[in-house]
Amino acid sequence: MLRKLKQLILPFFQQGLGPKELALCLSITLFISTIPLIGPVTLLLTFFIVKFRLNLPLAMGFSYVLTPVQLLGILFFIRVGEGMMGLPPLPLDWEGLQVLLGEGPRAVFQVLSERIFVALGAWLLIAAPVSLLFYFLVYQGSRYFLRRRMHG
Repeated sequence: MLRKLKQLILPFFQQGLGPKELALCLSITLFISTIPLIGPVTLLLTFFIVKFRLNLPLAMGFSYVLTPVQLLGILFFIRVGEGMMGLPPLPLDWEGLQVLLGEGPRAVFQVLSERIFVALGAWLLIAAPVSLLFYFLVYQGSRYFLRRRMHG
């Protein structure tokens, strides 16, 4: 039984280890793991990594490493999105939040949904080219190290 389980799991650890697959796996992980939303990362990442037959354990490990970047990125993308759309900054001090909460649930929902929307727009504009650049860097780097390893 243990042998069968090993045969079932082992391919997930071995697939997607060539330079192209490695670069694609890590760049997709970088792109998805920095989305300024808490929650959908693991599901989205698993879907795309399995669909492209890439290395799922590597992607999950890298995604967990990127969690602090995602959390800090939420505020960063909100601020960038506010600047792009000309919105006033969301108050993050206690007094500003009390004023916002005093305006009622509808106002809170409207302000927060606007900020999520502009954060997603900023994320898309920034994360896509950064992930593409990351792909090329990892691809060229892994090809270089593979050649050095093969030729001594």
